[in-house]
Amino acid sequence: VDLAVEAEQRFLSDPSWLPIHHFERSQKVWPRKKCIESLYHLDFTPVHSTLKVVRKPTTGELQGFKEELLSDTGLTAKNSLSLQRPPGPLSEAVRGSTTNYPFWPGGMDEPTLDVIQSKGEQEEDIDFERDL
Repeated sequence: VDLAVEAEQRFLSDPSWLPIHHFERSQKVWPRKKCIESLYHLDFTPVHSTLKVVRKPTTGELQGFKEELLSDTGLTAKNSLSLQRPPGPLSEAVRGSTTNYPFWPGGMDEPTLDVIQSKGEQEEDIDFERDL
């Protein structure tokens, strides 16, 4: 019998004998140990709002409080280029870290996606097939 014919009959006619289909012996389960106390641990999130005092402009009399949402909460040196972000930890005050983002050049805020995708007056579409 030709080797190619034998291989074809053995492998392609009935793939159920291949070891990739016998997963019963390969699966293992390790039971987890329950730790209820871990449910009490919460990571702190940045404050998303603040209270502002509403006063009468002429007399300064207190009229009430107003909740205002804060923008740019959660900005760190690890996820933002903005100058509005708070400084990093004291341990990185002098040397910084290689994973920190630099500030956006010139102290400008990051451009939005609309600004990046819009074309300026001196920009034009380039046809790489014909214009090169």
